[in-house]
Order: sequence, then C-alpha cells, then structure tokens
Amino acid sequence: MATASVPAVPTTKLDTDQREAVNMAMLTAWGVYLGLGGLPALASVIGIWTSLLAETSSPEVNMWFMLASCAWLTFGVPAALLFRRSAFSEFYKGKPVSPANFLKGSIPLWVVLVTGGLIAQLGWIVSGTPVVSGFIAACALIVFLVFYPTGVAMLHPVGGHDDAAVYEEPA
Repeated sequence: MATASVPAVPTTKLDTDQREAVNMAMLTAWGVYLGLGGLPALASVIGIWTSLLAETSSPEVNMWFMLASCAWLTFGVPAALLFRRSAFSEFYKGKPVSPANFLKGSIPLWVVLVTGGLIAQLGWIVSGTPVVSGFIAACALIVFLVFYPTGVAMLHPVGGHDDAAVYEEPA
C-alpha cells in the first residue's frame, strides 16, 4: 500500500550575515511585540483600578471613545494589512522577505491594533464603564495576539506556491 508523502517546506540557505540580520530582525520584532503587548495589560490594570474608585460612570463619554476605537480599527486594520502585503510582496512571489521589509510590514499592524485597543481602554478609564470598551479592547488584543512574529516570511519562500499543503501564511 502506497503512502502519501507531504512535500517538505523549502527553506532558504542563509550565510552568516543573512542569519545575523534575520536574528536581529526577530529580536527587534519580539521586543516591539512584547513592548506593545504590555501596554494593554497596563491600561487594564489602570482601568480596573479607576472603575473600582469611580463614584459615578459616564456612558456618554464611553460611547465617544467606543466610536473612535471602532472607526480607528475599521479603517486602520485594512490599511495596515494592505501595507503589510506590499512590504511582503517578495513572499507572495515565492521569495523570502528581507528582514527590513519584515519589520516594515509587521510593526504598523501591531501599532494599529494596540492603539485601537488603547483608545477603547482610555474610554473605560475616563468613563468608569468597562463593558463595551473592554470588549472592543479585548477583540483588538486577540487579533494582535494572532499576529505574533514567527519569521516564516524571512525563511521559507513558499508564499507563491500553488500547493495548499506547502503554503504558509507570512508571520
């Protein structure tokens, strides 16, 4: 009985300078990612603290921050994804992405997602009403967590591949 074999994912052979550039890009990416990821955690602690100390809540103020956050995310995320696609254009042609383009394509998306969540959390802090703003901030944070840096786009030139078993999303 014949067994089906899954084709191996092609990797790019890197020389020492390229390997160091990829390592520095990954260190930078993880530093930025973790730094940005810490901001919503800090804002959540501040939001919980101010909600506990607030004597009254102001849902009207929260509504304006909620609308601002939704508008920011509605327009900012697609724009950041389009910018990421242009920065990762080599990946979609089946070539590895340069470390500089990897950072140029990843960081703006992270900044847009975290900023949208922080706008919602600011509404929570100012108004003392955590329900709606907290939900929007949590959604933005969940999407942010999905886009963690893996470096696949710099190492595996499989973006333009027609075989679904081999294709990987750039991350």
